[in-house]
Amino acid sequence: MARLQQEVTSLREETTRQRTQLTALSTPQPQVTQAGPSIELIDPPVIGGSTRGLVIARVTVSSPGQPRDIIGRVTSPAGLFALMVNDRTVPTDARGMFRTPVLAHGPQTPVTIVAVDTQGKRASMTFELTSDSNVTAPGASSASVRAPAFGTYHALIIGNKTYNHWTSLTTPEQDAAQAAAILRQRYGFQTRVLLNATRFAILQALNDLRKQLTENDNLLLYYAGHGHWDKQIQRGYWIPVDGHTDSDVNWISTLAITDMLSAIAARHVLVVSDSCYAGALTRSSLARLESGMSAEAREHWLKAIAEKRSRTVLASGGLQPVLDAGGGQHSVFAKAFLDILAKNAEILEGQRLGLEVAARVAYAASAALIEQEPQYAPMRYAGHEAGDFLFVPTTR
Repeated sequence: MARLQQEVTSLREETTRQRTQLTALSTPQPQVTQAGPSIELIDPPVIGGSTRGLVIARVTVSSPGQPRDIIGRVTSPAGLFALMVNDRTVPTDARGMFRTPVLAHGPQTPVTIVAVDTQGKRASMTFELTSDSNVTAPGASSASVRAPAFGTYHALIIGNKTYNHWTSLTTPEQDAAQAAAILRQRYGFQTRVLLNATRFAILQALNDLRKQLTENDNLLLYYAGHGHWDKQIQRGYWIPVDGHTDSDVNWISTLAITDMLSAIAARHVLVVSDSCYAGALTRSSLARLESGMSAEAREHWLKAIAEKRSRTVLASGGLQPVLDAGGGQHSVFAKAFLDILAKNAEILEGQRLGLEVAARVAYAASAALIEQEPQYAPMRYAGHEAGDFLFVPTTR
């Protein structure tokens, strides 16, 4: 009898335990809400933010009925459920990149991009493909705030392709030559090009600039060539053509570059570094620019940052190798950089250039199944204040 009662008690306890488990399972669990999706337009380029919620994209419409590729990236922390362009489902790759043609029906073609995540949250972007003749840019024109506000522009452009001890590269000479041509012809830069430069040649050219430039000048330093990252001492290097693979005697450390640029009196200095481990030059990133700024507010803002000292870096990647080719005759990074500058017709801030370059390179790198994310940020320990480098076209 005692044993029977013990079994009954045990069964009651088991029943109670199972009921408790069922109650817990049937009770709705709190769900963690994640941020909704976001859409980034890569091509066509967006000019000047938005007007009444409508983004104006500049594109040349050759003739009605011609397709125009729309390239972009969608970010969705909760997972993407659907992406639609003009009510048509568009696939994305593993990194959220997408590309789809849109037929241009005359001078103005509306385009709507909608992203919906697995939570039901959505993001949308609406813009128009508009021919150059029909676009009035909402930003400040180069003529309205041209010199003397911006000063004189100089560029030292280094393209190291043929090395004595390292493997030769494919595109640095073409990249350097085209960069010099665009900067000189479209933006009025005084350019100096060094091809296959030794350590002495690079340091001598920088020393010449230190003696020559004043606070009314702007300097762009472009480097395409080998780079190296020393993990032991956490330091990056540019490799001149006379640098050895097993000795850093002829290498140029990013710290030395920073020191030299800090000593140059130029108000604005931008380093464009297309090399492996180029991210060693940068520090914390800049805050993103606000969109939708009125023409008057934008012009006032441009004049304000033109007066502030800046030392910034546009690096082709972080602390990892980058693609030497992939952009036709240019590296993927150089092609994006050159294409944006060649097509730009308004005052372009370095930060906005960096965002556009990063998006285009990310798309190309994704297609090549590699990780390459360009960075735009202030230079470490170089005296950066609150300014930014400004590209001011002299031709429209």
